[in-house]
Amino acid sequence: MNDNHNEKLNADYELRKNWPSIKFREYLVKDRLWWTNNWEDFYLLQEMADYEAGEYRSYVTAAVGIEYLTNQYLDLMTVQKHFLHINYITVRTDWRGLGALGTVSKLLIRAAEDTGIVLVGHARPFNIDLPEITNQDQALEWQDNNQSSHNMSLKKDKANAKKLLPKYLEYGFCKYDGHGIRFNNRWWKKMCFGYSSSKIDDYEVNKYINAHMYC
Repeated sequence: MNDNHNEKLNADYELRKNWPSIKFREYLVKDRLWWTNNWEDFYLLQEMADYEAGEYRSYVTAAVGIEYLTNQYLDLMTVQKHFLHINYITVRTDWRGLGALGTVSKLLIRAAEDTGIVLVGHARPFNIDLPEITNQDQALEWQDNNQSSHNMSLKKDKANAKKLLPKYLEYGFCKYDGHGIRFNNRWWKKMCFGYSSSKIDDYEVNKYINAHMYC
């Protein structure tokens, strides 16, 4: 059973290894700035001094969720090949307000540009507590047990989103109208942002982006 599953994964990878969406994930981890165990949750590493141990250790300062998405107006393979969705970005509590969100955004944009993908998300704040993580076991435990939520008040949730969206635009993302993406509440389409690489050579993708992303 496991052998068959692994063979299927290997076959899927051989078919998709040249997809920009695959190359994006591989790009993130190539310089060991990021770590992942599932190619969906990525952890940004920062080397810092552990004075008690007398050595440098890698600490997780932020985590990002990356996933495929669907679009009503583009075929599934095109979307999976060229688009990725930022499911969440969370920064460790003691690093908030120190420019970490800007650093994460710029790293994601650089990876998107260099690998030729469209990266999209929407500025709805998550309540996600990211504790101190220094090894893979702690990261796995966090993945299994962390809980995320939105503000209980939809009015406050929207107000926070309006404050957050300009930050993403300031850090280099563009305004995206969310065309073709389903939301339970259409208002959230107003909070979408994205980045489209200048290296995309697919006519349909570029046509779509030119009509729905504004920089």
